[in-house]
Amino acid sequence: MTAESGTREAPAARRWPRRLAAALALLMLCALPAGAAGAAGAVRPGDVRSPAGPPLYVSDYGNNRVVSLPADGGDQSTVPLDSMVRPTGMAWDAAGRLYVSDTGNNRVLVLPPNGGEQAVVPTVDLSRPLGLAVDPAGNLYIADSFNDRIVTVPAGGGTQTTVPTTGLLHPWGLAWAPGGQLYVSDFVNDRVVKVAVDGSGQTTVPTTGLSQPTGLALNAAGDLTSPTAATTAW
Repeated sequence: MTAESGTREAPAARRWPRRLAAALALLMLCALPAGAAGAAGAVRPGDVRSPAGPPLYVSDYGNNRVVSLPADGGDQSTVPLDSMVRPTGMAWDAAGRLYVSDTGNNRVLVLPPNGGEQAVVPTVDLSRPLGLAVDPAGNLYIADSFNDRIVTVPAGGGTQTTVPTTGLLHPWGLAWAPGGQLYVSDFVNDRVVKVAVDGSGQTTVPTTGLSQPTGLALNAAGDLTSPTAATTAW
């Protein structure tokens, strides 16, 4: 822990074995045999939603599919996405497009609202993409895990760029924060960082006892939560 930055730096003797273990674990998961992917039906993201509220979308990693669970308790449906291998992160944009990390295929898919065919988001050299986030302008952020970076694809297409970060090791979950900042779960470093996407700085979120944090989310009040810890947005 340094007084200047408050950033926890893992000793090299500890960091590399953890990095190797994390890489092997994800590779083994991607190699698991696929399960049955049958479902009661198919649903488009733009379909009419139940009065009980919007459905829950789940990346069904082992079955190589995304499923939709109605809020009123009805039958689950399979979202029509083809040829996926180990889907993980998902994100919606304001127009109703659904983005899915097709982790095993090293790509990100997008499904347009109200029907239409899936497309591949134009990216370069992704390696095991995981978490996704979309900002209010529609720019897509991707946790490019095995490349230890966050990349962004501009709304409407365009040249992929890399978000300036420091010391990430297998970034996993992403969550967009108001004000042009992005929360990133830094899996191997056992921490969560907050990154200014304009390159103006990175800070470490003050947490206690994190161990390989993954998913992140902000609640309506702007508080940050993860499967291993909760902290107030700052």
